[in-house]
Amino acid sequence: MHDATGPSVEQRLERLERANRRWKTGVALAASALGVALVLGAANPNGPNIAEELRAKRVVVVDENNRPRATLGPSSYGAPSLRLYDEHEKELVTLEVLPGSVPSMTFSDPDGQAAMWLIAWPGVTTGLAFGDADGNAIGLIVERDNMRLTFADNAGQARAALGLTAEEPPSLVLADREGTPRAELSLQEDEDPQLVFSDKYGSERARVGLQRGRPLIDFLDETGKTLWTAP
Repeated sequence: MHDATGPSVEQRLERLERANRRWKTGVALAASALGVALVLGAANPNGPNIAEELRAKRVVVVDENNRPRATLGPSSYGAPSLRLYDEHEKELVTLEVLPGSVPSMTFSDPDGQAAMWLIAWPGVTTGLAFGDADGNAIGLIVERDNMRLTFADNAGQARAALGLTAEEPPSLVLADREGTPRAELSLQEDEDPQLVFSDKYGSERARVGLQRGRPLIDFLDETGKTLWTAP
């Protein structure tokens, strides 16, 4: 006989089915957690698991305000690079490999103006340069057996250079806005000093110095022919 005061058979079966589902879910979760623990423990039983290799096209490190502070990845022209930013997302330090396997490091001010950079062309040239807020620069360049200190204007044009090579004596060269050498002070092979003045076309027009220990002054035409000399 059916008991009107107790739960029906259908209700009992429904409660039993719900309990069975909860039990199965709990067992599945416990098994999953146990499996992860076993994998991690097998990989490194003495501590947390450490990946031996991470592959990514780009990595961005952000601060507590979610602002990028460092990026590691290819540049706009595909060169691998590491870039560091200040709290205003201004790029201050750039380390990259330029096309042709040329490593380069640049330090910039908050306005984006390069203040110092180091660059090396493999087997050929190494350069260290410093720039000011107006774009003027001073650079130390080493080219195999040639070392020179170069001063450039804000247009990037070299205006003065102090150089020394393994085969030639030291010299100081001054250039105009077009980059044409206009004055050069150097030591000759016999160690006598000489100052040479050139026109806007780069042709020597006057020489002042010593020759075999004696003073010498030469005035030249545009073809290099002597117009007047003394003594």
